[in-house]
Amino acid sequence: MVEAAATTGVTVLSLSDAQIAETKRTRLVIPAGTYAGQDSDIVTTSLPVVAFATTKMSDDTAYALTRTFWEQRDAMGASAPWWNAVDEGLMETITSKLHPGAVRYYKEMGWTLSDAQM
Repeated sequence: MVEAAATTGVTVLSLSDAQIAETKRTRLVIPAGTYAGQDSDIVTTSLPVVAFATTKMSDDTAYALTRTFWEQRDAMGASAPWWNAVDEGLMETITSKLHPGAVRYYKEMGWTLSDAQM
């Protein structure tokens, strides 16, 4: 999407609440200015995107990876604005078990995790 918007005119249409309900996905707002020529927010849906690791990754490594991602998210958003839409609210879209090291980070941050994530 980013490449298409940068090289040609692209119009992304918002979904209505009824359309979002039909998708059975989580409502997501793409902030105005995320894509070239996008002057207003776009209401759409999200798909969970998660980094996976094997059980061989140490808890400390998973913790550091998770912490680094969230500490760098704002910097990533400065150069690629779509990162700004990635926030704690999207955690509920993750329905699989998280690595114990990641769970440790989220608990330290005071984020709520589901039973399925722990």
